[in-house]
Formats: sequence, C-alpha cells, structure tokens
Amino acid sequence: MTNVATTLLVLRGPSGCGKSTTATQLRESYGGRGLAIIRQDEVRRNVLRERDQDGAFTVTLIDIMARATLAAGIPCVVEGILSARIYGPMLERLLADHPRSFAYFWDVPFEETVLRHYTKPNHHEWSVEDMRNWYTPHDLLPSGVERIIGEQDCQQESVARIVVETALLTTPRPPYATLAPDPVTAAPSSTP
Repeated sequence: MTNVATTLLVLRGPSGCGKSTTATQLRESYGGRGLAIIRQDEVRRNVLRERDQDGAFTVTLIDIMARATLAAGIPCVVEGILSARIYGPMLERLLADHPRSFAYFWDVPFEETVLRHYTKPNHHEWSVEDMRNWYTPHDLLPSGVERIIGEQDCQQESVARIVVETALLTTPRPPYATLAPDPVTAAPSSTP
C-alpha cells in the first residue's frame, strides 16, 4: 500500500559525484529527521556484504525498504550508483508505482568524479581503479524519467533545485513523534 502524499526521491550516478552529500543535505533541509535515506552502499556492503551483480538480493531489499517506508508515510530517498542494468527494472517499477516520485541522475565525467572523490574523508576506502570499474557513462534509466544534474552543477545548487522541484519542504511530515524536526536543524535556512 502506497501513501500517495509521501515523496520518493531516487538519486543515481557514479561514485564520487555528490549523491550521498546531496541526500544528507536534503534531510537537513527537511528538518534533520523524518526523511529516510536508503543508501545502496549501506544495504549492499554493510547489511548484506553482497557483491553488486545480477541477481543480488540487495535489489529486492532496497525495494522492500523503500515501499515500507513510503507506506508508513515517511518521505524516502533511495541513493547510490544503482546501475541501470542491475537496479533499473526495480527502480522503474518503484517510480511508476509511486505518484510523488522524482528521479535524478548525476551525469558527470569520470575524471570529475575522481577529483570529487579526493575531497571526501573516506577516499582511502576505494581506489580510482575501483571507481573506473564501477563507472558507466550516461547510465540513464530507459524510461527517461530522470532529471539530469551535470558536472557544472554545484552541490548547493543541486540541493536547492531538488528542494524546489520536489516541493520537499511542503511534503507532509511523517506521522511519528519520534521523527519530528530537530529544533537545531529545523531553524530557517537559506535553502528555498
């Protein structure tokens, strides 16, 4: 059962492009609590310790988590490389089944993702060669539903754009007192 008022955001793109930071900043814009973030890396590497390949249970688990979160009335971000070949069919169904859904793809050249990678505190966890193996240029979903964020789009502009295009700040709050906005984070911000 889908809660039609709840917002679903899918953020996809190559490693190092800014998806995770964007997801975190979207949560902060929403008040620090009440916006679930389902990170592909967390599910695949930490929950399941599974290889990213055809038939991976990670695909099913992300789908189940997103659908349960949305049905509970909690806005949700699904974030990761989420290759179109492996995750595309599931994401296409999830987006089609949920009326308030928005999908973004970071279309960033490999060289730029490497530069951004070295600005991250955990850049030592994987190599440039790992990133090269994960990189698929222009890995868009076949349906064409994704909005493009390009190399020239800075982090703050991308967050502001998503907040406006999705009307995230007017998305109903989850029906749980435990997910009320954090008073520190919920202070008025310069993000629209």
